[in-house]
Amino acid sequence: MSEGLPPRTVSYKFPKVPDFTDPDYDKSNPAHFVNARDQRVREYFVGYAYMLRLQESLRTCYLQNGINAKRVCHEQGAEYMRRLSCPNYTCPEDAGYLEPAPLVNYRISDPDPSLEMNWQNNKIPGMEQ
Repeated sequence: MSEGLPPRTVSYKFPKVPDFTDPDYDKSNPAHFVNARDQRVREYFVGYAYMLRLQESLRTCYLQNGINAKRVCHEQGAEYMRRLSCPNYTCPEDAGYLEPAPLVNYRISDPDPSLEMNWQNNKIPGMEQ
């Protein structure tokens, strides 16, 4: 009597959630941020795994074909280079593509003018002797 693995209890299909660049994304809701971040991480790992598979098939193709590898494996190499140049290894024409997240621009507020050094006298306000 052989017992197999227990049935899978976790679904590997995740619902599509609003991304950072979608108009439905609510910036004030922390759950939206966590879901969007997790979705981006999953998409990155899918792209990374695809690149590993593509590398392995390209390596195998080169080893099998020897001198004719450049001619025979050209399409795989072109696909690899195309994906390598795209962010997160997924290009806009691929299924599951997500726009790169906008960079957060932290603006440093203008310094307090009362703290500026008086360069003529080399004195800092509040530090007079």
